[in-house]
Amino acid sequence: MNREILTSKALFIAIVLFALALLAKGISMKTRSAVAPPVYDPISYYYKSAYVWDCLSKGNISGTLNGPYAIRPPGSALILYPFGFKIGIKSFLFRSVFAPVALWGLALALLISPAVRRRPDAIIGGSLVAGLLSMPVFFHFQSVNEIIGPIYPGICSISAQWGLMDSLEAAVAAVALGLIWNGIRRTSLAVSLAGWIVGAYTLFIKPSGILVLAALFGMAMVELVIKYRGENGPRRSILKFGAVNLGMGLLISSAALWIAVHSDYLGHETIASAKISQAILVEMKRGLKLGPLLYLFIQPVIGWWWFCPIVLFVGWFILNALRSIAKKEIPAIGLRLAFAMLVAVAAIYWWLNLAGTEHRYLYPFLLMLIGWFLPDIFAQIGRWTAPLKSGVAIYCIIPFSVLLGMLHSSHPHLGLQNALGVCLITDCYKEEVKQGKWLMAQSAKLGRPLNMYALNTGEPNGVIEMASLIYGIEHGFGPNQFIVYRANSWTANPGIRMDDFLKSDFVLLGKAHPAPPQGEVREISDWMEEERCFSRFIHSIIGNDHGLEFVSEGELKILRISDRRKLEDAIHEWAQSIQWKNDFNERNRTFLEKPGRMDVSQSQSAAKLCK
Repeated sequence: MNREILTSKALFIAIVLFALALLAKGISMKTRSAVAPPVYDPISYYYKSAYVWDCLSKGNISGTLNGPYAIRPPGSALILYPFGFKIGIKSFLFRSVFAPVALWGLALALLISPAVRRRPDAIIGGSLVAGLLSMPVFFHFQSVNEIIGPIYPGICSISAQWGLMDSLEAAVAAVALGLIWNGIRRTSLAVSLAGWIVGAYTLFIKPSGILVLAALFGMAMVELVIKYRGENGPRRSILKFGAVNLGMGLLISSAALWIAVHSDYLGHETIASAKISQAILVEMKRGLKLGPLLYLFIQPVIGWWWFCPIVLFVGWFILNALRSIAKKEIPAIGLRLAFAMLVAVAAIYWWLNLAGTEHRYLYPFLLMLIGWFLPDIFAQIGRWTAPLKSGVAIYCIIPFSVLLGMLHSSHPHLGLQNALGVCLITDCYKEEVKQGKWLMAQSAKLGRPLNMYALNTGEPNGVIEMASLIYGIEHGFGPNQFIVYRANSWTANPGIRMDDFLKSDFVLLGKAHPAPPQGEVREISDWMEEERCFSRFIHSIIGNDHGLEFVSEGELKILRISDRRKLEDAIHEWAQSIQWKNDFNERNRTFLEKPGRMDVSQSQSAAKLCK
């Protein structure tokens, strides 16, 4: 390797590192200004990080895959906190955003650097990496909020937020692809081995890592076929290399899967619970059409800025492949395109029918496919004239510069956020943070956990709940100060259980859904309509001497149950007025058959409260 090539590669690496340093500074500024913690799933990863390092400090390696929160694997903890856990939710927010970005940068560098041989290559390659680092898939700090959601619903159309590990899994999968691709290109078993180990590691970030491994295995086979067909000399060595390479991948993947299924992480109880939660999620998303779902995927995940050139390059590759096929040739790009289509179709089928249509579940496949075609894209750009290459560099730097400016701004422009498909708001839910602290104080006064029922709530309720979870994590895994019940528990058949509702100290109540256009609701056949109707009923009886009183009124109402007997009677009358077509009666048999109540099944008054 001559001096010019070494200098060019060094320049390329310097540009990538400089871009990452600038992003790290901007992300750090945003995380320091955060008001509310991430809610629900992300906090379990924060807990897992603390728990993993607590186990490792005691030499309890098996504990990292077993015990509390075993459903969350330890992989994210070792990436976010490679040198030990550090208490602090803002530190966790920074790591959860920057780690995927940094790993994505590493993957892109692995895929582009072999083609960097001159200074212009380094500049264009560095610009391309910097631009792709600005993809919106990494930059959704708060998924839904009262400021940006109503104005720009497009960028809030996915349930992504900082603290989730889907983008981390995707970036690690892309790194694995980069290593395996380089190993096959260089006929290096050592580099390929590193790639398979990294690929197997995705299984310990999220269970969908098993699908990542399947995709990697197929991509490796395609690359080996391309290498075999392009070899001019004896091909026996390529066949031997390919057999050993794929054998290593199969062995490492099998070992990782064996470890996972023989632990609590992917044990029988976890799988059973996952089946229930996934069935609920699929039910909640049923009826959504593929076209609109994929359209909404473009802006907040890929970004229109990148979607358009990706489509152009794919179209160009398809045309070239068709020309080669017309000449009775099978081009390398054609093989990659064919398998990429197979991966995309399989991933979308899994996403629609088995996983539930959360857009973030597709992140690993998206980044792997972009990374796989990046060397071909870079090679194509390398054939263009100098002015066109300069245009590419400028095109890539624009979104990076805009994103960088917004990260360093205390109030980034909403229109620019919408244009890039990102959500950089960090100062929402101030009132809910205060409500969470107040409820923690009430728990301390009572000397016991509070029982709370969350009804028709979302992000605001989650912010309140996190106050207790974060306190417990940061104080030696202490007991949770909030016991929260809800219609959808993710571990049992969904629906309201009145015994849980009536034993609560407080009710967390979201906005009431409007009544359906036909007016009174007399029949209910699914749990989601059940919760909506019950929420409207609770809204209607507040302040009417039915045993509920206001504690806090705002985006999320906090109600105190002041007279359980009155509230119980009012709910019983409401329940008797509905014709239940689902399992409500079975779930609430004890409540409905409690002796001493007058049968009010003929009453129509409660039904009108569902309007």
